[in-house]
Order: sequence, then structure tokens, then C-alpha cells
Amino acid sequence: MPGIESMIERDPLLELKAENARLIALLEANGIQWRAPPEPVPPASTPEPQWITFRLLLTEVGFPTATPRVMRAERTFWEKVTAIHVFCAQGEFRGGDRFARHWHDVAKLDAAGFADAAIADNALARAVAKHKSVFFAEKNTNGDVIDYHVAVTGGLQLVPDDNALAKLAADYQRMVDDGLFLDDAEPFDALLERCRAIQQKANAKQSPQ
Repeated sequence: MPGIESMIERDPLLELKAENARLIALLEANGIQWRAPPEPVPPASTPEPQWITFRLLLTEVGFPTATPRVMRAERTFWEKVTAIHVFCAQGEFRGGDRFARHWHDVAKLDAAGFADAAIADNALARAVAKHKSVFFAEKNTNGDVIDYHVAVTGGLQLVPDDNALAKLAADYQRMVDDGLFLDDAEPFDALLERCRAIQQKANAKQSPQ
């Protein structure tokens, strides 16, 4: 029907489709790729674990190194027992409160085996006594100079008498109450007995020079 044909010919959309089909056929006939290649779909990004990131950062960080000089445990033992010896001779401690730590530390050094090693080192004991005689000279309650050499040659005193003992017990209890020994505090009487045993073996092995 002429009327229908004329309507088809006048339809711009149909004309465009027909032209498009003709061009596609022409391109394909000449081996020309006219379709756009498919875009690759990027894989879903997986966040890097934080510990890996931290480890990579650490490889770029330089940490300082040090070679500290520390006091030998055996010398620490003699430093502390001579300080205790002075307290026993004076009945007080010049350093203020919390001096009971020295008895606690000496007991722990003994438990770790350092007390026996220190007691066996006569040269070290004499060196500490000489050093303290020069730099830490002290007097007893009678005004006499305390002889550190006596402490390292058989006259060491680690258990104080009466009034000084009460001061030590009170100071120790305050340190326990303040949590300064954490869960490592033994009863005061047990601590004294341990220190008495240390005193006895130190005096037994040291002979006057």
C-alpha cells in the first residue's frame, strides 16, 4: 500500500536503523572490528592486613642500639648489705622511708644465687668497703666512725636491734600496703630469718685481712 510505504520511508528512526545495519554489514564484510573491546573488570580490592602494613613500616625505621654499663649483681649485694649494716649501727636510715627495700632485695639476690657468689669474692667485698669508707663515711649512735671493713670481714649485721627493728617493720609494712613489692612480699618475720641466715653465712666465710 502506497500509503504505508510512504509512512515507513518517512520514519526517521527506521531510516536510521536501516543505515546503521548497512554500515555494520559493510564493516564486517571488510574485516573491520567495529565493536569496542570489553573493559577488564578490576578485582575487588582486599584491604591489606594492618600487621603487614606495620611490618613494612618497621623495615624503614631505624632503632637505636645501646650497650649499657650496669652494676654486677654481686657488687649490688655488697652495696646493699653494707647499707643495712650502717642502719643497724645507727638505728635510722638517712635516705628517708622505703629503706626496707634493701632487705627485700638482698633476700632475692640470695634466692637467685648471687649472695653466695658475692660472699666468695673477697676482693670485691674489700673494694666496696674501701669505696664506702671514702665516699659514704658514717658514724654510729656513739659517734664512732663505722668501719666498713669490719662488715666485710666477719662482722656484718643485717638484723637490727629493738627500736631500729620496729622502724624497719613499720617501713616494710608501708611498702607492702602500697603495693611496691607487687605479689612478691613475704612476711616480715620470714624476711628477717632469711637475712639472719645470709648474715651468718657471710660472716662465716669472711675472715679478717
